Amino acid sequence: MVYARPFRRAVWGLAVATMFFALGCDSPAGPGHPYMGIAELFPADGAVDQDLNINLRWTIETDTVMAAPSHYRVFLGTQTPLPLVMDSLTENSFMPGTLAPKTVYAWRVEAYRDTVIIASTPTMRFTTGREFTYPLAVGLRWIYWHETYSYTADGQPNPVYRDTGRATVGIVGFTTIWDYIDAYDFYIMEQVGAEYHTCHFYLNNIEDGLYTLDYTGTSLIAPRLVVEHSGKRFLFAGRVFDSPDQLFSALRGEMVYAAKRPGPTPEGYSPTISYAYPLRLGHQWTYRDHTDEGYPFRIDKKVIRREQVSTQAGVFDCLVIQWFWDIDDDGMWESGIDGYDYLAPQGLIKREFYVAKVGTQPYDNPEEIVYYDFFDGYTLTAHGRGWEHPDGVTPGTTIPAPPGRR
Repeated sequence: MVYARPFRRAVWGLAVATMFFALGCDSPAGPGHPYMGIAELFPADGAVDQDLNINLRWTIETDTVMAAPSHYRVFLGTQTPLPLVMDSLTENSFMPGTLAPKTVYAWRVEAYRDTVIIASTPTMRFTTGREFTYPLAVGLRWIYWHETYSYTADGQPNPVYRDTGRATVGIVGFTTIWDYIDAYDFYIMEQVGAEYHTCHFYLNNIEDGLYTLDYTGTSLIAPRLVVEHSGKRFLFAGRVFDSPDQLFSALRGEMVYAAKRPGPTPEGYSPTISYAYPLRLGHQWTYRDHTDEGYPFRIDKKVIRREQVSTQAGVFDCLVIQWFWDIDDDGMWESGIDGYDYLAPQGLIKREFYVAKVGTQPYDNPEEIVYYDFFDGYTLTAHGRGWEHPDGVTPGTTIPAPPGRR
């Protein structure tokens, strides 16, 4: 009887401690340390200058006694108590979406086997940076309104040419190309009227930038088969194009010839840096060079300013990236071509190209040339996860222009 009371206290204390830790409180080993089976946490406690499109990840340590968890719960936010942002997650990573810049976030993970919590992390904190990289995660998708038209000096559309439609861009997979380079598979489907075209682009963030590594298929965004829209051919900078789509495809620096995929090596094709990091004001880089495998001229890009952009998809804090072309290889940037990307942590928000004095020439009358100015632009109308069209559009459906568009 003398030892009964201390023994009961010890058992009671052990039970309280077990319950205390099971509820997910901080580990006595200290913030950021592996706790009850969850390890290799990223970002670690106290991490700074983290990407606004961060991918939270961890590993689970199991043994013969503790079976692997069936799912996880992720808590993330700036409030107390921490909000639950993902329940019943079966993967060891979670991309919460674009976070706010220069903000301290707290997060933790709980592991469950069925309805029983079997492991938890301490509450950890990290600080986001000011700059960002392009968001990459399987399941992300962007929908754009696309229009191409000729216009007059006052910017009004001219009826000699006009095309409108919708482009849907989605990350549908993660793969390996050339047997050794990891890449995200961007599936692109573009509609003009009742006509659909598709292709795949393969991109990844690799150290100093977002690289376009390869592509397959044809689309209006990538080089495609010749499609004659108006019985005319289009002349610009000494080159002949069968449609404005081909002209703007060339100006966007897209591959002229189909790259090899799959294949053992990237021989015959030079990957391009679509966006060079860090994305800061004044940063300039060469996107395409005339020395690239068969590419005919040089293209540079430069971050020139920040601008708030409002679209049907929302309001975005963008970096404005200007394009520059040296088509005749004289070391001088061309006049009469203007191009701008509006890039936000959520991805590409808007792209606009303006080209002056494009010659239009009927196929049946090569002596007749009339010059027009042309516009080509993509504007974001929706973004998020999943592949469903938010407005229920199905193939063959005519898509009206977003409100406020011509």
